[in-house]
Amino acid sequence: MASAAEPGAAGGQRNAQAASLGALANLCLNEDEARVLLRLQGGLRKLQPLLFAADALLQTKCANAIYNCAPNAETKVSMRILDILRPLVLLLASPSADARVAAAGALMCATQNESTNQVKCREP
Repeated sequence: MASAAEPGAAGGQRNAQAASLGALANLCLNEDEARVLLRLQGGLRKLQPLLFAADALLQTKCANAIYNCAPNAETKVSMRILDILRPLVLLLASPSADARVAAAGALMCATQNESTNQVKCREP
């Protein structure tokens, strides 16, 4: 009986994480102050492991949140320091088209007018 409840609980946690990532992406969409707060409160550091999630939806939502944060110049530097660029590059090979598009968008913003990030993305 307990094993039947576990998939529901796991599915509920996944849905909650996906909804939270979507809300975070929306907050950072047009608000530079939200992007700054996310970075200063350690949010980028917490997003990075989700790019390696075994769930394409969570990877996509995470990459979208990073995409919406990337226009901020200081965030671009933090993305490089926190090693967020490499997992985004790896996500370009995802079987999920949505994850690939989200990663490409995040990389586009992270490398725009940021030559050091451009070089970092080309490293093996």
